[in-house]
Amino acid sequence: MYPVAPGFLTIGAAEGVSETQLREALKNYVLDLTTETNTYRARITPFDEVNAAKRIMAEVGAVRYAEPIPLVR
Repeated sequence: MYPVAPGFLTIGAAEGVSETQLREALKNYVLDLTTETNTYRARITPFDEVNAAKRIMAEVGAVRYAEPIPLVR
């Protein structure tokens, strides 16, 4: 069984980064970005969650964290 939600990441903006700035910074990395209270839910290519999170953390300064969403079974 796959341990994370396929095709989704939880993303937090760095301090002082607006939603507009975050969307612009992530436009080449995510398919869609939705707001969920203090975090964002990013839709990405399924089954690339870990690599996508690592890539975003290494390359996008506007992001405080990017993590796969674990599935509880």
